[in-house]
Amino acid sequence: MPVHLQTKLLKVLQEKKIRRLGSSESISVDIRVITATNQDLEEMMKKKSFREDLYYRISTVELKTIPLRTQIRSRNEDFEYISKFILNNIATIRDKKRFIDLPIPKNSLNRLINYSWPGNVRELENVLERAYIFKDWNFSEIDSDQKTGSFNKKDEIIPLKEFERKYIVNCYNSLEKNKTKTAERLCISLNTLKKHLKEAGVK
Repeated sequence: MPVHLQTKLLKVLQEKKIRRLGSSESISVDIRVITATNQDLEEMMKKKSFREDLYYRISTVELKTIPLRTQIRSRNEDFEYISKFILNNIATIRDKKRFIDLPIPKNSLNRLINYSWPGNVRELENVLERAYIFKDWNFSEIDSDQKTGSFNKKDEIIPLKEFERKYIVNCYNSLEKNKTKTAERLCISLNTLKKHLKEAGVK
């Protein structure tokens, strides 16, 4: 955050007032602020790139988290819990349902646990959502043998038309092959759905 914005934020926290853009009138606010950073703020204060008074204003209660890759090395059960939590969020948003048991086979789960997750939780969310959409729990795009942790490039990129077709077929199968419900869920016409299914060789 630029220093001039830090000054404005500090003023809001101290005075508990804001002023709308283009207005000359101040409005009182009652707020609680939660902040997060991956920077060393104490080191930034030494370099004068972060205001010391703002730091002490926002650091009343500190919670330090560790990277996902570090956490799962010490506690594999934490990874299962986090994965189930993320999948239930995805399933609730997309289909208004929840998982009682984690739908990931043990060998696939081990592949995920052995992956180094350079993108942390956001990368895990992305991988799990892709698996949920395609109902593919093998995670073949994850190369757990690479120490740096990266996607298997040959599997990562597919033609857009192929991706679209695969997505439609998976939606169709997940909705018990009900064409009307699938078309409604995808916001496409029934004729368009039938055309895509025919191109995919689905009867």
